[in-house]
Amino acid sequence: MIPRKLLLSMMCIALCAVAAGLQAQAPSAVSPATTMGEAGMVDIRSLVPDMAQDIKYAGSDNFTGAPVDGYRATKCFLLRPATEALARVEQDLRKQHMRLKLWDCYRPTRAVAAFVRWGHNLADQRTKSGHYPNLDKSQLLGDYIAPVSNHSRGATTDPP
Repeated sequence: MIPRKLLLSMMCIALCAVAAGLQAQAPSAVSPATTMGEAGMVDIRSLVPDMAQDIKYAGSDNFTGAPVDGYRATKCFLLRPATEALARVEQDLRKQHMRLKLWDCYRPTRAVAAFVRWGHNLADQRTKSGHYPNLDKSQLLGDYIAPVSNHSRGATTDPP
């Protein structure tokens, strides 16, 4: 059985390689696409129908304590090359009786902005005990919550 750290490293290597290739190809401008398909995004479940996922920001069980603007469905969308890489990692893991579970994939830029707004509201401490018990909320902006996220490119995912 592969240790969790090695498993996460394997997943990161696969996705990082894809992301690096995408970053070299694509400018960092906002896409003019109006649909996921136009943006080249694919739902991971189109390749792995039973992918384990718990898209945290579509519900209230996340550090903001509420559904986050931009998360309209509990789906994991990624650019096709990233989706294909993730499907290959999942296939390899299943041979060893393991699976991935995804918490976050494509992140709309309006969600990133919502995270930053939440981070600036230091009075809102509702989720501190469950999501950042050992940090002062003022420390979250910058190191943990960035004003720009690679998730918005569609080539980054979060496992639990």
